[in-house]
Amino acid sequence: VECGPCWDTAAGARQSMEDDFRSPQAGPDEVVKVLAMGNNVDGQLGTGISDDGEDQVWEPCTVSALERLGVVSATASLKHSAWLTQDGVVYTAGDNDEGQLGRIGKRSKPFKVDAIEHLPVEAIAV
Repeated sequence: VECGPCWDTAAGARQSMEDDFRSPQAGPDEVVKVLAMGNNVDGQLGTGISDDGEDQVWEPCTVSALERLGVVSATASLKHSAWLTQDGVVYTAGDNDEGQLGRIGKRSKPFKVDAIEHLPVEAIAV
């Protein structure tokens, strides 16, 4: 996968995000790529579940659902991940057995956490 400079990274126990986030010098229309690789058994990479049932992503792949959202930060844990946009919106994906995604249901693609949309989120951690 070819991308520009890497501005931020995050790693969980069995996955990593290699993210070509918006740089401080980036224009408002610049496309930002979020790349992910590793264990995806719970959909925590945000790339969806493969048709063949393979839950390991061995090479960096684009998290296309986040591509035009202005992602500025990512964080990952064993079974879930979260991303923050420049507008302070939080997206999550992965296992949600204990409500850790901040919304209902397990998701293999990033979805917005509506419950905190009204709050001024500046940083995220899992």
